[in-house]
Amino acid sequence: MKFRTLIFLGTLVASGLVPVAASSQEVTGPVRVYDGGAIEITRQYLHLFGVTGLYAHQTCDADGVPWDCGVAALGWTADVTSGNRYHCTYQTLPGDTRRWATCVEVDPEGGEPIGEWESLNQQWVQSGWAIANSEQTDLYALDQQAAQTAGVGVWRLGGPPTIPPPGETISGPAFVVDGNTLDIGGVLIKLYGSDAPELRQFCVVQSRFECGYSAQAYLAGLVRGHEVHCELDAGPRNFGHCRIDGLVDGPTLAEQMIADGWAVSDRQVSRDFSDVELEARREKRGMWVSAFVRPAQWRTGQR
Repeated sequence: MKFRTLIFLGTLVASGLVPVAASSQEVTGPVRVYDGGAIEITRQYLHLFGVTGLYAHQTCDADGVPWDCGVAALGWTADVTSGNRYHCTYQTLPGDTRRWATCVEVDPEGGEPIGEWESLNQQWVQSGWAIANSEQTDLYALDQQAAQTAGVGVWRLGGPPTIPPPGETISGPAFVVDGNTLDIGGVLIKLYGSDAPELRQFCVVQSRFECGYSAQAYLAGLVRGHEVHCELDAGPRNFGHCRIDGLVDGPTLAEQMIADGWAVSDRQVSRDFSDVELEARREKRGMWVSAFVRPAQWRTGQR
């Protein structure tokens, strides 16, 4: 098993998908499962490489009848990882502020790889509760085919939610996933140019408060009762330039969230809103009344 795992990780390095620069790191420990294919291990917030996970609120369609495939996927992942230790090799992909990881279950005593799977990534795709991310790698294409053939996971009833091609405009009422993510008709859209605190992230005034949930609530207030129109970027992350109806020439939702202090400028994506962030900080709007770690730094373990 150890030999197979080393070959697997070596394939990633040789393909150039796992850089061997100093930014690549490894971490070992129990995992905590989040929405959307994310995990936390020893305070590191990671996404599983080559895998597209579902969010708990997402539904799939089975002959016109929606069912809670997102909840089922989250429950499956929590169940199979509970009580186990994993060794994760993670890295930053070019042009992507997130950290992606390949995680292998290890023996809690000796640290040797155990189990029949080469990685949690492969296990998740072959279970049918996640989708192979073909834009990152084709390593899990056969595992997804096996899941489809066997009719397991989301493939048991109708398949996963539909993902539109880049460049489309998506319109409709929006469900707020977090302070930087919308769901419009089952399509997940990241607000272009902003970065909001994670839902479990805290800010501190005199005591801690859950500013991640505060940012989510604020964005929900902005879109409540409105149609939202999002022009999708031509890229793998489904970034959208989103505005509410009647404000076609007004600020995007990303700019509004930054201006009101409930998000920061995502400098890795765009510097268009740097001045907007500076003004919000100067005026102590939103979470700028508190002390907080920038969301991108929080995901790397800084608290």
